[in-house]
Amino acid sequence: MPVSPPSPDELSSGVYFYLRPVRVLDHNGRVSGIQFIRTRPGRERDRSGRPIVEDIPGSEFVVPADSVVVLAVGQKPDVEPLRNIPGLAFDAAGHVRVDANLKATDGIYAVGDLIGGEILAEAITHGRRAADSIHCEFLARRQPA
Repeated sequence: MPVSPPSPDELSSGVYFYLRPVRVLDHNGRVSGIQFIRTRPGRERDRSGRPIVEDIPGSEFVVPADSVVVLAVGQKPDVEPLRNIPGLAFDAAGHVRVDANLKATDGIYAVGDLIGGEILAEAITHGRRAADSIHCEFLARRQPA
């Protein structure tokens, strides 16, 4: 059964379910999109009894993007898809390095577990700060030169 990319409604909502990022794409050193693969609950269970998520072969698709906000959800994040991004740096613990505005490199911001925040309140604060930074950057790009 073929799997299609997200519908326009799904894309415009910005909310995706059962997807795993495969890699961040770049063009001339700038973010150009994110490749995803669809997933589904598998038949095997983990120790807690929850289904282990499995990839759906052949369901990869790309979402065009010029910026990426990477969020983690209280688990150890998988940073492997991020390692091919030019300019992205990691500390000795494997956390993404960011500046004071939570910017990791041009067009990419990181928060929460990705930068070492292990408490939900820190992740929320990081998310708000990153959103403010992204908003300011967006407004600056819209200003006439």
